[in-house]
Parts: sequence; C-alpha cells; structure tokens
Amino acid sequence: MFLSRVLRPLLPALLIFSGTTSGCASWCGSGAQRPQAPGAKVEVQVMDSTQTLAAAPVAPAMDEACLTPPAAEADPAACADCAREEKPRVVLGERKLELLERVSFMTASDELDLSRSQALLDEAADLLSANLWVTKVEIQGHTDSRGSHALNMALSQRRAEAVVAYLVSKGVAPARLSAKGYGPTQPLASNDTEEGLSKNRRVEFSILESAPPEGEVEAMNEGPAPGQQPG
Repeated sequence: MFLSRVLRPLLPALLIFSGTTSGCASWCGSGAQRPQAPGAKVEVQVMDSTQTLAAAPVAPAMDEACLTPPAAEADPAACADCAREEKPRVVLGERKLELLERVSFMTASDELDLSRSQALLDEAADLLSANLWVTKVEIQGHTDSRGSHALNMALSQRRAEAVVAYLVSKGVAPARLSAKGYGPTQPLASNDTEEGLSKNRRVEFSILESAPPEGEVEAMNEGPAPGQQPG
C-alpha cells in the first residue's frame, strides 16, 4: 500500500503497458503503443519490484487511439483498423439510413461484392435490429443512364432484392423491408461525366414507416443490446 501511494503520482512516467486491446492491435507501427482501455491492468516496474495497478479510467480521444511514431517508424497500414473502428459506415436519420460507403456489386451483375461491402451491410443490419421502431425500409436500386433503359430498370430491381436478401440473412425481418429498382430515373448528378455516372450508381435505404420513441431519432450504431433478438 505504501508503495502504491508513493508511485501513483509518478504513473505517467512509469507505466509499461502490456497485452492486446480487443479489435485493434496494441501496437500501431513499431514505435507507438495503443493506450489501454479504462480499467485495464498495467504493470508498474520500479527497480526490482513489480506491482499491478488499475489504469486510470480515461478514454483516449480518437487522435490518441493510435499514437503516431516517428516518420521513419510509421506504419499507416497498422493503424488503419483503429480509424475504421471509430468511423461509422451507416448513420440513422429520420427518413433514411445514410450509407457513408457504397454498396458494391460485380460489374453488370446483381451479385454483391462482399469483399468490399460486407462490413457496410452488416452494420446496416445491426442498426436496423437495434432500432425496431423503424418498421418499414425501402431498399432502392439506382443506375446510371448508360445502356438500355429496360435493362437498367431490371438490374436495379435485382440489386435492391439482393441487398434485401442479405439483410434478411443477417436477421432483419422480411416484413420490414421492400425492394424497388428505379434504374436511371432519379439521378443525383449529370450522366455526362464519369464522376456523375459513379454517383448515380447507388443503393439507398429510405425509411417508409417508423414510430420513433417520443419523436426522437436515436441512432444505435453499436448494434443490438446484449440478449436482444434481431428484428
């Protein structure tokens, strides 16, 4: 106890972090270590004595979650996972689920490219399961104007249905979802540029029916509470 009282003011200079933080490597690059979570155990080493104390319950800010080592030792790829964990891919609004990434498909196909979109769709499914007051969502498929109008309408419908099928496979009730293909009829940008064509090829989640608690929208991006069944 005496040793603890003496050392506690000196902890910032004496702490030696050990172990791995769940979801992100404890080291970001070779020269910077990720701070431990609040309440984690740390080892204090003084001369020949070692004592284990509880870390102070201070959550690091996002820019501290992955400390940047000197440029010569920096490893941006090793820190990328930390940033991705903190940034949501889907935001729940009053009238739609805003997708901050694109739903990707194989070229000219309704097959989902899960190597690029699985994390996004999983997060959307978790968000819907956590917010059961969103009772009806229309999954909308949109295309650019290239090619046959009829083919684009059919492709956008199949793509919307593919997204619905994936969400259902993740536990979202089919009755809460519908699919509709709009083809090239609702462009966001001009189809005269590559950038515009890219923006127009998209999937959107439009909320058709909802009963927000007390009229408020509460986004629960962390997913269902423990023990809660998906809806």
